Amino acid sequence: MTTLREIAQQSEVSLCTASMVLSGREAEGRIAAATAERVRRVARQLGYRHNAHARSLRAKKSNVVGIVYHSYSECHRRRAQAAARVLGDEGFDVSMQDLSWRPEREAGVFKELLSLRVEGLLLESGAGLRPPGQDEARQMLLKLAKRGFPLVCFGDKELPIDVVDSDREEAVFMATSHLLKLGHKAIAYPMQKDHLAPAMQARWRGFQKAHREAGVAVKEVLLARPLDESLLNRQAIHAFDYGYRILPKILILRPRPTALLIGDEYAALGAIYAAQEKGIRVPDDLAVVAYSGNAESEEEKNLLPLTRVSFPYEAMGREAVRMLQERMDGYKGEPRRFDFAPELIVRSTCGVSRQKPARLKQQKAETFSAVQ
Repeated sequence: MTTLREIAQQSEVSLCTASMVLSGREAEGRIAAATAERVRRVARQLGYRHNAHARSLRAKKSNVVGIVYHSYSECHRRRAQAAARVLGDEGFDVSMQDLSWRPEREAGVFKELLSLRVEGLLLESGAGLRPPGQDEARQMLLKLAKRGFPLVCFGDKELPIDVVDSDREEAVFMATSHLLKLGHKAIAYPMQKDHLAPAMQARWRGFQKAHREAGVAVKEVLLARPLDESLLNRQAIHAFDYGYRILPKILILRPRPTALLIGDEYAALGAIYAAQEKGIRVPDDLAVVAYSGNAESEEEKNLLPLTRVSFPYEAMGREAVRMLQERMDGYKGEPRRFDFAPELIVRSTCGVSRQKPARLKQQKAETFSAVQ
């Protein structure tokens, strides 16, 4: 295990300086910003871990961190669970609260966690999605941020706190550009383009940008709510069921879509199963791309050869914990933001040009051998 003394030696500072920086007291010691950043960088490179229990005993802290998240989404669940694992490894006790996409519970959950005297909050939440002044949870977070309570948020909630996010605009841009380059000009993209959520707006910008750069007009009919409002909300609907139930709605659209851009890999798999039942060949008749998938494992490569834009959710969880620990140790700097770049993984559900039927046929057989 890396020690504080090793951090000090490699940073070329005194043990006292390293200790003050890593406990967020560099201002107290009048330590130069460049020096403090060098110490933190060395600590990250060496994998330095705080002794949370010792720190809590010295400072009479609770040693408890709260995580608020929505399990309805795979990406939300994965980031929250990754953060919980890291916090556990660091010696913290974790109280995880699953909202299951019920934002009306959020304020009550925050109050409950604060009553436990948590040292910090890591949020994967819906705060800030309703108009200012009408969201008790958002007002609570604003008050906590103002008084310097340690907060880190997954996703941009337009709050003055540290943010760890994925570049959603770039994700949808990459996925859409991939489809357009393969010759698809009728891309079904079920979404609410007028949704107030910053994440939704970012995705819509990415979709528009890809069409604009390709010189192809966006066909509004292909994204104007081609399914029931209850499905768009996805409340209590698993992603697989969402994809399975949306496919018939996609097929009746005109012009007939040749490609489907959909959420995570489970929603994509549901759509592929529904297509198979209806005799729709993937990718010959309908290409399928997921725009918020997970970085695939070797096992997933064999089980689901799906073209997807993926994010490193484990790394995102680790970064969120690092930022939260710095806040809990006293760091008082301006709100920071760390955006993780997406990666396009091309597999057989959409990886070849529509002008090459021989190759498409080969890819089709590969696809259905995986999903049957």
